[in-house]
Amino acid sequence: MDWSKAKSIMIAILLVCDLILGGIWLKERVDENRDIAAANAAAVSYAENHGVSVNCDIPSASKRVYVLSLSFDEGEGSGKTEYRNIPIEVLGSGAGEHLSEIKKKGSKIEVLPAYSAVLKSVSNRGFSIDSIELIYLVDRSAYSGQGGQDTALPYWKIRAGSNYYYYAAYSD
Repeated sequence: MDWSKAKSIMIAILLVCDLILGGIWLKERVDENRDIAAANAAAVSYAENHGVSVNCDIPSASKRVYVLSLSFDEGEGSGKTEYRNIPIEVLGSGAGEHLSEIKKKGSKIEVLPAYSAVLKSVSNRGFSIDSIELIYLVDRSAYSGQGGQDTALPYWKIRAGSNYYYYAAYSD
């Protein structure tokens, strides 16, 4: 048997298989994006039918993110305010306390689509959604000391006028 010819045929067969698999993968991504766009449009329509106007684009990218373990130190300091281009917001942080360290906690979790936050906001009739962004949120208002550790989870932050609403972007 001519091994050089056999290798060439095998490479050609593998290239054709790669092209077929690449085409299938690309079609699935296009279909997924089309489904998310349709769900976003349906959520906007539903919200507007229930007295909530949406004056911004709804993020359509699906992503997986880490839950974060945050360390806080006493004293002044700017600290880090984002992780992988996602802002970190700390509610109720005490004076003289700053974010000093960010660590991944466990494996990645699936972020709920942004339209889920739009649907949850329908209970607030009569307001206008001006922006939606994915953030990490940690609530330290129940923590009485300074320093220590806390957990940051992904949330959808909706701005409606001068008010902000936070909706969990993860499943329990």
